[in-house]
Amino acid sequence: MAHNLAPTHDTSPSRLSAALDFESLGSSHLPNSSNHSSRRGAFVVGTCVVTCAVIGGVLIPFLSPAFRKIVLPYVPATDVQTRNVCSVLKGRAGQRLVDLGSGDGRLVWCRPLLKKV
Repeated sequence: MAHNLAPTHDTSPSRLSAALDFESLGSSHLPNSSNHSSRRGAFVVGTCVVTCAVIGGVLIPFLSPAFRKIVLPYVPATDVQTRNVCSVLKGRAGQRLVDLGSGDGRLVWCRPLLKKV
């Protein structure tokens, strides 16, 4: 049994262009999706830009030290250094203390002990 594989409908270019001619349909048959689509696209792009800006703004302070020409290592204060500073501060219990160290806070923790002495 032989099957006929030839198309049964007209696929000539003129017939296809006539079928795809949306102007002949009129504007009442087409959805007004171009304005809605462009607003949605602008919203998505704007949301992505704002999200990337916020993430970048949060990460820059943490990542910028790694991009310095000379990267400074984290070196915490030793116990001997902390004891020496605390011994110097023993007579100054009522004054303010500013810890400009490595950020480990050892002198800040030493301060309450000085008030008891």
